[in-house]
Amino acid sequence: MMQESRTTLTLQSIIVDLVQRGIKKGRDLDAAVLSMVGNTFNQYQGDSFVLVELNDEQILKFFIDDSDQSFWYPRAGVFHFCAYYQHTNNFPLGRCYFIKIGDLISAGRLLKKFFEGLPTPYHESDIEKLTDPGSLPQRIKQYQDTCHNQESLVLKNLFNGRVIETATTKCIYLKTSGCLVCGSIASHYVATTVSDTQDGLMVAFFTCKEHFNEVKSYNSNFDWLCEKLHINVPDIFQSTDMTRDELLAISKEILESDLECEDIAMTSDTITCFRKSRLKIILRMTAPLKYAYMFYDVQGNQLARFDGANHHNDKLEFPPDHFHVAPEIDNNNIRQSFLTGYFPLDIKGINNVINELERHMSNSY
Repeated sequence: MMQESRTTLTLQSIIVDLVQRGIKKGRDLDAAVLSMVGNTFNQYQGDSFVLVELNDEQILKFFIDDSDQSFWYPRAGVFHFCAYYQHTNNFPLGRCYFIKIGDLISAGRLLKKFFEGLPTPYHESDIEKLTDPGSLPQRIKQYQDTCHNQESLVLKNLFNGRVIETATTKCIYLKTSGCLVCGSIASHYVATTVSDTQDGLMVAFFTCKEHFNEVKSYNSNFDWLCEKLHINVPDIFQSTDMTRDELLAISKEILESDLECEDIAMTSDTITCFRKSRLKIILRMTAPLKYAYMFYDVQGNQLARFDGANHHNDKLEFPPDHFHVAPEIDNNNIRQSFLTGYFPLDIKGINNVINELERHMSNSY
């Protein structure tokens, strides 16, 4: 049976907006719908296809022209005119776009408009056959497994990068079917890394757009997470929500003890120091997690730079953190960085760059 209560105004309004913007091919409109229902797939559990009610005859005509099957059927004195798009290897459910007409004269007019001749009306059992119900459970499982694998791959790549470049050693993934907080469409991932002074723990989860923007307003993603889950921040973790002065003081100690830097000078938001090779290092921390780590040769040329500015996000899988390779030559020559902006966690990646730069410096002498 067709359960029309599944129809959503949101999809209808999106379709209308796309048509107003000049998209009038049924396949293109269906592709846009797929991008939406893919994000809300769980709400269609138990359905064999997605129903989208329309209120514009011309828009239905766009769908009919490109459809895999078009048909009409009467039900309880109401005529339904439908354009059906078959399930594919990429999405397990068909999509049925339809209009309901309550009077016989209007129904006759639409039959003439949409169809040549007078086609035999469909029975609901005919509609169910379009869904290939025998393979439906397997199609759904395969789709869910694929989505899970893709989601897991994104987080795996991020975690592996953090392991290579930072002190991160463990990861917790808070998997939910939607936004971690409200359960709606999960369109953004959030990763936060905290430290117990020796190792880093990455915590990853997905949120809706609204809660993602809320996360960004906090100094620490981890503190936001604890607040939303109504738990106290564990004492063992050094929250990244520390003052700039505290972070600068800790960073100065690390530069002296772990990186063996000397001639250390500090201002309100910057540490400048030198290695024995005379490689100059400048750490700029204008606010927690807003940073730049810069490296200069003895002539004052900037050799490399880590930073978390939002000016190369379109080039990055995990924005905004990135690494500038030879910025004096080409400031747009960047690669993904997995640093966190929390200096105590970032030592490994910084030390890797120092070693590489010093090798080049020694070879050039």
